[in-house]
Amino acid sequence: MELKTFLPKLLLTTLIILANGAALMGQGPVEVYKHNPMYWQYKGEPVLLLGGSSNDNIFQQAFAGLDEELDKLAAHGGNYIRCTMSSRDPGDAYPFSRDEETGLFDLDQWNDEYWEKFDYFLSATNQRDIIVQIEIWATYDFYS
Repeated sequence: MELKTFLPKLLLTTLIILANGAALMGQGPVEVYKHNPMYWQYKGEPVLLLGGSSNDNIFQQAFAGLDEELDKLAAHGGNYIRCTMSSRDPGDAYPFSRDEETGLFDLDQWNDEYWEKFDYFLSATNQRDIIVQIEIWATYDFYS
């Protein structure tokens, strides 16, 4: 599959998943609070989103410190985390498999490690009732 046809399909699929994912889990989406547009609403109640992390692509920490960081966030009242789908740091997994001889990525083959980390991250945040903002493209990855 060519990259120019793959990327729009990936983006559309991701947007559909994000738009419907919370509703499918019976929680409903995060939306503007109906009674005061200065706040967000989650599960029908107003909510102030508080969060932070040590890494913008925190899902890459799965299996190595992620649980401790999410526990710390939740213990201090955090309920929100931003996550880029970046692979810019040394040792990060990439979404596609890579041919070891040529170093080229195979856009027809997923890298299971990357998606297992992402799946674990989403499960771990869901268990702690932490709302996740997913950024598919981080502009830093393209201009640095």
